[in-house]
Amino acid sequence: MSDLATYQGGLPETVEQLAHFLLIAPEKAAAMRAEIRAIQKVGLAKAVYDQKLEEQRRLCDMILDASVRLGEMTKDLPTVSGKRTDVEPVPNAEHRFEKTKKEAITDLGFTQSQVQRFETLADNKDLVEQEKSKAREEGRMPTRTNVINLAQERKKRAELQREQIDRDFDNLKLFRKAVSITKILEITDEVINSVAAVDSRLSDTIQDLNDLIGAIIEVRDKLIQKGAEHGKKQRN
Repeated sequence: MSDLATYQGGLPETVEQLAHFLLIAPEKAAAMRAEIRAIQKVGLAKAVYDQKLEEQRRLCDMILDASVRLGEMTKDLPTVSGKRTDVEPVPNAEHRFEKTKKEAITDLGFTQSQVQRFETLADNKDLVEQEKSKAREEGRMPTRTNVINLAQERKKRAELQREQIDRDFDNLKLFRKAVSITKILEITDEVINSVAAVDSRLSDTIQDLNDLIGAIIEVRDKLIQKGAEHGKKQRN
């Protein structure tokens, strides 16, 4: 636990030091929670309680920041031994490229699922900052789990948006095909004359055309309205 005093001036730089910090910091955070509960129980001065609470908050913030930084580093690790990525290696960590990513992760003391979480945090830095700020406003400690949940929700929304875009383009193709029906049928004067000459239900056919015209006008008006709404959203 005393090793944490080394990092009070800032986060470590090397991947090994970051890994060491992230292995011991959660234990320290748990110990601090127990200490704060004890302070509440015995009724010590509020100043003492507030000080310990702020120390715990700073530690939780550091855990998030360290997780982001380690995730950035592990993303650069090659999956195959002997290969390097196009990204410049992190200073003081060149030897990371001598092993596969799986081997390097194991040597650091983490599982692949843990590192995946670090990399998710690294890919969502804005959500990390959002969680830190919101936690302070709500009087609680920021957690990696909350950020991971937010990132998963963001990913799900993005997937739904992509699916909707695909459906939109499919529907657009169908719509354009539908509105170009006169081009497909190539209704010439000869066709009109033939229909008028042999259609025994001409009045019904004309009514069908009237219904179709009404439907087309309705579609046109809706499209104008929706187009205006989408244009307003884009401007905003």
